[in-house]
Amino acid sequence: MRKKTFDVFVCYSHRDKKLVEIIAETLKQRGVNVWYDEWEMRPGSVLHRSILKGIENADYFLVIISENSINSSWVEYELSSAMIEEIEKQHVKVIPSIAGNIEYKQLPSDLRAKYCLDFRNLLAFLKSIDALVDLVKPQRRVRQELLTRLRNPENRDEKTIQELQNYATHSMDQSIQIAAMSGLAKIGGAEAIVILTEKLDLGYSRVTEKATDTLVKLMSSGGLLALTATLLFSYGHYYEKIRALTEGARRLHSNETYQTLTTICNGNRTNYDLRDNVSSDLEKLTNVSLDDIRYGAILARYTNPIPYWAGQVTRPEKYFLDQARIYAEERVPGLIRIVLTFRY
Repeated sequence: MRKKTFDVFVCYSHRDKKLVEIIAETLKQRGVNVWYDEWEMRPGSVLHRSILKGIENADYFLVIISENSINSSWVEYELSSAMIEEIEKQHVKVIPSIAGNIEYKQLPSDLRAKYCLDFRNLLAFLKSIDALVDLVKPQRRVRQELLTRLRNPENRDEKTIQELQNYATHSMDQSIQIAAMSGLAKIGGAEAIVILTEKLDLGYSRVTEKATDTLVKLMSSGGLLALTATLLFSYGHYYEKIRALTEGARRLHSNETYQTLTTICNGNRTNYDLRDNVSSDLEKLTNVSLDDIRYGAILARYTNPIPYWAGQVTRPEKYFLDQARIYAEERVPGLIRIVLTFRY
């Protein structure tokens, strides 16, 4: 069967134009391709031919039954054409709906056996729009259910974490990745931090922005450690992480660390001067009082190889590196593996 051009053909009386325009616009906003005569008819169009073509090229035929349409010869004509098409070729599925002061019993006899939508009041309108979108675009409903499940995990078991990890790291849909990250933020813990850290080597994007924001929210579990340790993972994301760390220090009321980070932010105004700043930035962060940021900066200085855009970064002494590794492994098990195996 050939693919139809339209999802829904709307049949109505022009006396109900105001309501129908709202229905058509709402469906359009929800991703439904609507044949609505005000949008599809052109000056000089042959009315009968355009209507028949519209019906033939739609998957569903939505007829609005009101006091006005019951007495409309055009609605009667369109409905007859659609019913013939549905019976003979099964190309069009008729969906009746009621509006105004019409009751179900006033529907034409051919429509009483069909499931009927209701546009007589706001609550019924919203429910009917949802039902119609679910019918016409079932994949949208499935996707929305997935997004809701990812954002609001009911369990914190291994299976749930594995699902969130799969969608956060492997989905090609950024909205799904971000929803999975929201779920990880609610679960929290070291596993969530490790999963989010793996998304920080992609350069700047909505996904890395969400991962960064989520790690700040998870700072009680080591989120700031992960952010600092991965400062050299991405040229385009460097300052975004510095700003996120500044916000984290502010929330923790670590005034000395906050002042140091604020100084770095104020001094670093453009990405193209990074080579002159990174080494001194990391040196400053190595001396702050906040453990997560201090040890994270030591690990960042051990990024191997140091990316060219960072300039000459002084390596930490082995004693300090060993301390940082022990601290990180206790704080966020698995983080060291990501940091030390990163390749720019």
